[in-house]
Amino acid sequence: MVEFLRDSADTAKALKTIKPENLAISAVTRMELLVGAWNNAEIRKIEKSLDAIQEIAISEDISAKAIDLIRKYAKSHGLKIPDAIIAATAMDQSVELFTYNVRDFKFIKGLNLYSV
Repeated sequence: MVEFLRDSADTAKALKTIKPENLAISAVTRMELLVGAWNNAEIRKIEKSLDAIQEIAISEDISAKAIDLIRKYAKSHGLKIPDAIIAATAMDQSVELFTYNVRDFKFIKGLNLYSV
């Protein structure tokens, strides 16, 4: 998503292959994008870009799954809290995770990664 919002042609092309109704982001992804914004103008651009995309809130089930993933992978693979929540969200929704940071997620059993 970061690449898409920063006008990456490759990412935009890849995301266009996904039906809009099948595209969603984790609430954590929105948070990460906003924290990474350079200024208020970029915050507005991010918010506008995300308006049409469904956002998945962090439910009790997602939280429980993220905690389970942290127990399994934080020490052995360096899994971070935001990535655990993002992975848990994809798993809870039974969808593929679109990411260029494959190395941050490839070790998670049961998580399907969207290959570009």
